[in-house]
Amino acid sequence: MNRAVVLLLGAGVLLFGIGAGMFAFTAVDYLSNPYGVDSFTARRVYRVDDRLVSYDEFAAGSSLKVAGAGLALVAGALVLGAVTWRGPIRGARAEPDPTAPVY
Repeated sequence: MNRAVVLLLGAGVLLFGIGAGMFAFTAVDYLSNPYGVDSFTARRVYRVDDRLVSYDEFAAGSSLKVAGAGLALVAGALVLGAVTWRGPIRGARAEPDPTAPVY
């Protein structure tokens, strides 16, 4: 396989993993830090563990962009690999090695 394809594929998987990890960290941080209920804010109110809490709108930040860039690199690596793949040579037959031992 072409080195560029392997490097693009590796970088894409790495970027996607970093973006997914950033998104998971952001989501856990968001859910673990609720606000108290205030009647003067426009936040939605939820019941969590028999108490009322409110949250701002969730913003994923740049994590989805990083994960998307990783997916774009993976797709680019697959396209580049498909374009540069040579495949089996048709019509070519392997000649037997005359020095190989016969059993």
